[in-house]
Amino acid sequence: MLSGFVGARLLDGAVILGDDDVPVCVGLVLRFDNGELTMGAIADEWVLAVDDSVPAWAAHYWAVQPFVGGGSP
Repeated sequence: MLSGFVGARLLDGAVILGDDDVPVCVGLVLRFDNGELTMGAIADEWVLAVDDSVPAWAAHYWAVQPFVGGGSP
């Protein structure tokens, strides 16, 4: 899964915050010139997803913040 991004240019990124009262970074969405890579954690589970393949159970607990470049998640 990660090998598809070797040599790709990183264009933008966004922080993923958890579902707690205290905002805590639980992951990142990295936008490359050839796709998007999402890496995050929920409790003791890690999620790695390419493009829009983030599992619904994970997305339910995450709040993706705006991309650094100002694009939408």
